[in-house]
Amino acid sequence: SSGINAEYGGFGLFGEERKNNEQQLPLYSSLCIIEPNQATNQHCKQALKGIMYSETQIEQYLQRIGYKGSISNDFPTLTKLIHHHLSTVPFENLDIHYSTHHTINVEPQAVFHKIVERKHGGYCMENNTGFSTLLKSVGFVLYTGAARVAAVQNGGPKGVFLGHSHMVSFVTIEDSIYVVDVGFGGNGMIYPMLLKENIVTKGVGKQEFRLIEQKIDSFIDPHQKFWIFQYRFDSSEDWTDCYAFNRTEFALPDYKIMSFFTSTSPDIFFTQTLVGSLITFNEKFEPSGKNTLFDKTFKIQKNGEIVEIFTAKTEKERVELTERLLGIKLTEEEAAGIKG
Repeated sequence: SSGINAEYGGFGLFGEERKNNEQQLPLYSSLCIIEPNQATNQHCKQALKGIMYSETQIEQYLQRIGYKGSISNDFPTLTKLIHHHLSTVPFENLDIHYSTHHTINVEPQAVFHKIVERKHGGYCMENNTGFSTLLKSVGFVLYTGAARVAAVQNGGPKGVFLGHSHMVSFVTIEDSIYVVDVGFGGNGMIYPMLLKENIVTKGVGKQEFRLIEQKIDSFIDPHQKFWIFQYRFDSSEDWTDCYAFNRTEFALPDYKIMSFFTSTSPDIFFTQTLVGSLITFNEKFEPSGKNTLFDKTFKIQKNGEIVEIFTAKTEKERVELTERLLGIKLTEEEAAGIKG
């Protein structure tokens, strides 16, 4: 698309070269994305256009997630921004089912329209695109990468990881790198995770998370290691693989290809059923529960325990419960989209 060509320096999705006013534009280095303040030349400024939010959009985004106060490039601010995002922007795939178009657009401006203006959520590449673009726009230093979801998450065998279908952010604060993910749903990380092995961080209730680095057995290269994000529901359980990643930088064209598969393939659960998750917080603004949707079943969890279950008997009930528990109000046209 022309958006990709403009953003990535005149090279299209498949590498074709384009000229603008007889002048070939360079393929931009990651400096333009990682260090916006250093993008002083004209070409870098053009590259940044479209992948940063304007001051007005920043204000609207912060208002959407209920964030107030100053913003600094530090761990407490990053944590607070993550918590505000998780508490207001649900993980969900409603547009694949409840819409007239049944498609997903992961371009930053399209994500802004969906999350901020329509007040919906999104699945991993939408929520993480919106949040990472917000972070870059307010001065955080970061880039994004892709992850392979563990097959065990879909009922498959342990130790096997699927193709790239998830997105994470790598945020640099002082001399440390933190992994940030606001788009994995109910078992996703709640805090920024330092990119070091075996540092256990908290989840909701007794749930815990950690990162380990190791080889994936199904890969040929014995020297290639991956970071693996794992969780367990309390300290007495074994760890469960969630997804694996390395630190290779991915860009918008990569996510467009990934998202096309995850939003259209009949072999992936996103296209087969409705899913949703919203993290809830207590009066001290600490993560304390989650509201989840799978197909027609809604669950309310508090401190790791399921306290209520609702099963929608009609489409009207499912739409009403989606608004009540996930905070998404569907229009009549969107609700009718489930019919095809």
